[in-house]
Amino acid sequence: MEWFDSLSTALGLLGLLGGAFLAGLYSDRFGRKRSLLVWHTVCGTLLLAMSFVTNKWGYLLFRILSNGIHHTSWLAFVVYSLEVLGPSKRALSGATTHIYYGVGYMLTSVFGFYFPDWRDFTFAIALSHFITLVVTPFFPESPSFLYARNRSKEGREILQKFSDRTNKSLDAKFLDELEVEINEKNFSGNKEEEVKNLTILDLFSHRLLAKNAMIVAFGFFSAVLSYYGMSFNVSSLSGDLYLNNSINGFMEIISYIVVMTLMEYCGRRWCSGGLMFFGGIFSILCATFQLIGLVNGARWLSFAGKFAVSGALCSIYIFAGELFPTEIRSTGIGFGSMVGRLGGFMSPFIIQIQNKVLVYAIFGLFGVLGGGFLFLLPEVKGKPIHHTIEEAIEFYEKFQVKKKNIKMENL
Repeated sequence: MEWFDSLSTALGLLGLLGGAFLAGLYSDRFGRKRSLLVWHTVCGTLLLAMSFVTNKWGYLLFRILSNGIHHTSWLAFVVYSLEVLGPSKRALSGATTHIYYGVGYMLTSVFGFYFPDWRDFTFAIALSHFITLVVTPFFPESPSFLYARNRSKEGREILQKFSDRTNKSLDAKFLDELEVEINEKNFSGNKEEEVKNLTILDLFSHRLLAKNAMIVAFGFFSAVLSYYGMSFNVSSLSGDLYLNNSINGFMEIISYIVVMTLMEYCGRRWCSGGLMFFGGIFSILCATFQLIGLVNGARWLSFAGKFAVSGALCSIYIFAGELFPTEIRSTGIGFGSMVGRLGGFMSPFIIQIQNKVLVYAIFGLFGVLGGGFLFLLPEVKGKPIHHTIEEAIEFYEKFQVKKKNIKMENL
């Protein structure tokens, strides 16, 4: 049944692709909070049903659906974490979101140890989604989303609550000016066009927006391919399966903490591209060590590669969230993640290659290439988030002019 294991894993990851597509469309139209409430409920229900299926094809169907729906809620949570805080705190907020993911990663070893039967394991995981629903109703909606959807009154009320709870004064005149500025940028004056329902096609409405979207997508593809490949390949490493999985999860948490610091000191571009590049180098070194028979060294290089790639994937989410404007932010991240899931779909089949040296060489090559392309994106550290496509394009064009001027000075 090895073929079915690879098929179910691959199709489960393909379900994430569908979830990434749905996430952008739903979250950008109906809101971040509503996405969390709706999709956590649906995912928990699907997982409960999955724990009672009686045949492998029913299991496969529910795995695809639950993976896709879970990814929809995850992307909404990532976007939400980036929109509720200012520029100086976005790296902290985005990385903290991923730290909780790392904790969950480690806990799967605990769940797997105490619930070795997959039905019991799935049932336990399903309950975690319903626990999440206890706290989510207390979350405020993203003010950035509300302003982008011409719901200024609601956005103003939430900002005022933030101000009251943090004992920080918020000037009413500032809020008035903010509403006027955003309304001027967002709306043409035609009431029928006031709220734009954008789609994935709008990512390609301008050459610079399309270029950035494609670079982000390839970065996601490279990171996800290596990330899942190294995660699934943990069983081929020497040592205890549960311990290796826990080490991988712990390394992820450490990498997310490192990302917080690197993003503030090095910026989004150098952090994302650098971690991806070094993750690829570690993977290539792992292949080299396996080739010469240094198995234990290859094991730790694999952990180091996973460490770097995990950090890169975390930083790409944050980078993309700041790069795309509010009105299409979820769609932009969703598109990148959707392409990334193609890499995830391929990874279970790549690790079936008998030559493990070749496996790690493939992961390493994509890591180096993906990291290199990320350096072509504009730096967004400390910049205010853009609300409209027009505002974002203006920023991209300024970066292009600045880059050309630097090239001219170096001639």
